[in-house]
Amino acid sequence: MSKIHKLKRIYIIIFLIFFIFQLALNAQINTHTINITANTSTDTTLKRLSGIISGPIQPYESLAPDLTERFQEIGVFSVRNNDYHNDMLGIERIFECPDTSVYPSWNGDPYDTSNYHWEGSDSLFQSIIDGGFEPFLRLGGEYRNIAKPHDFIGPQNPLQENNWIIAAIHEMERYSNWKGDKGIIEYLDIWTEFPGDHFWTRTNASFYSFWARAFDSLKTNFPQYKIGGPGFLSDNMVDEKSGLPVEDFLVKLYSLGLKPDWLGWHLWNNNPEAFYNVAQSYHNLLSGTGSFSHVPWAGSDYISNVEVICDAYGMSIYEVDSFGNLSDISRTARDKIYNKKEGAALLTGYWIALQYADIERSYYYRSGDVSSDPNADPEVLGSNLGGSGLFHGDTFATYKPKAHSFRLCSSLENNYPHLLSTNFPSLASDSSKLWVLGAKNNEDKYAVIISNTSSELIPFNINLLGEEVSLDNFPNTNIYTVNNSKDGLTPYEWKGEALSIFPGDVQLITLEKNTTGIDEQGAIKNFVVEQNFPNPFNPSTNISFTIPEAGVVKLNIYNVLGEVVSELVSENLEAGFHQYQFNASTNSEAASNLTSGIYFYSISVNGFTEVKKMNLIK
Repeated sequence: MSKIHKLKRIYIIIFLIFFIFQLALNAQINTHTINITANTSTDTTLKRLSGIISGPIQPYESLAPDLTERFQEIGVFSVRNNDYHNDMLGIERIFECPDTSVYPSWNGDPYDTSNYHWEGSDSLFQSIIDGGFEPFLRLGGEYRNIAKPHDFIGPQNPLQENNWIIAAIHEMERYSNWKGDKGIIEYLDIWTEFPGDHFWTRTNASFYSFWARAFDSLKTNFPQYKIGGPGFLSDNMVDEKSGLPVEDFLVKLYSLGLKPDWLGWHLWNNNPEAFYNVAQSYHNLLSGTGSFSHVPWAGSDYISNVEVICDAYGMSIYEVDSFGNLSDISRTARDKIYNKKEGAALLTGYWIALQYADIERSYYYRSGDVSSDPNADPEVLGSNLGGSGLFHGDTFATYKPKAHSFRLCSSLENNYPHLLSTNFPSLASDSSKLWVLGAKNNEDKYAVIISNTSSELIPFNINLLGEEVSLDNFPNTNIYTVNNSKDGLTPYEWKGEALSIFPGDVQLITLEKNTTGIDEQGAIKNFVVEQNFPNPFNPSTNISFTIPEAGVVKLNIYNVLGEVVSELVSENLEAGFHQYQFNASTNSEAASNLTSGIYFYSISVNGFTEVKKMNLIK
């Protein structure tokens, strides 16, 4: 080999070494550090944001079945009753007078019981109760009725307004004492969405007066319930402009001495930060601060304690160009946010934003598509991409990634109920952005949920309460991932390798600190039994535990009477992490006959036993 060739070879080697060094240096510099600290606020409890709009019964034109079991599996807490496409649980269908020339027909006698039709509304309300979901009872109309289109939208004159209010009182009387149970309903929602001629075709001022009278009448008759509404469209709240309909609405109520228990708003936007900003604007409006320091209640606490609820939200299928023009997004982009992992990442980002924004409740629009093809190709015009549902509108109600990310969020509400603090959004020095929420339970076990809505792979590390997460201090760390191929049910046991999250992915990371040794009572500190996941469950759930040394492990399932319904494990196991699946339909003959209710699982090893509770909902 010539001297020149040798020099070239040396230069190439030096260049490669330098290039590799630079890559390593850049990777180190660009690693996104997530800092999670203690929450010093007076209320650290995660809010119940796992609400859904429509269901479990689906619109009659949908191929999807009743979604009760789907709701239970992903942890739906509450159902807001609207958008069934047939006015079920709407005043139009319930109070319909015999005038067949128009629909809705509201000119008849509201005290005549023959003008009320409860069949459809009763079956829908019962389906919500049977599933174990709290009804968020909405008194209002639907945007459309496929079988029987509306001739007009909203009451058209004082007579119809009065009749509507009386009918609403009758509806509330029926369902607030449903089959003798007065504890079913907590929240009452007056109206569906405002402003817009899709629900109200008269002036804004006439709506304010009508809503105020409806609220006053319902609050007088039912003071024990939290009553609010009306679902303000909220894109314009980002800039906190004055003279908005919501401000005029509250000024009207204030002038009448009325104070709603909660104020509802709607938002469709593809930026989680917009949800946080809009929520803060509503808080400022109610407290009379910021750009709303001019409102008549500023400086007082007259309505500062009104709850803020996002009672409808989701993705937007519109985009704004550089000239401010609004247009539809492409079919490919729509498919991603409706049916692919990108939608799951957005939904998780929304949930995180609303948790940090102190929103009392939220309701995602919607549970299932009216119709959609899980295998639809966005490049093929006419293929049915469906809509914003968590589930496809096919005969199997096929899960979308969004449903799986919804499950991860609800699991934090149920199993890690105490919110920790971190930046929203979490920003790195290279401007990479992640949506992150940290939480803990009463046993000092931790969870971190992360959403990546960017188009880049983002490496990250976690600093939790002043400690960098590693296998030395958090030896029991599991990662649940949701994307186009993973459903977030089966964890990956972290082995200490570098952490990263792909674009569009959602990760739930559960962590337990190293507590090796024996405590003062003689219990083995690193004998760890985790809460089953998912919980509630139907029909299967994962039970995980860690034992510090080998031994005979017994894992049994008991009912509330203390009877063994399944002997899941009885064998000699090695030290370390173990996970078993309990299936309430197949694990044993006794288990296959289990009904909904509370059960217990007991794990014993080397003289130590721990028992935890779980909830089966069929």
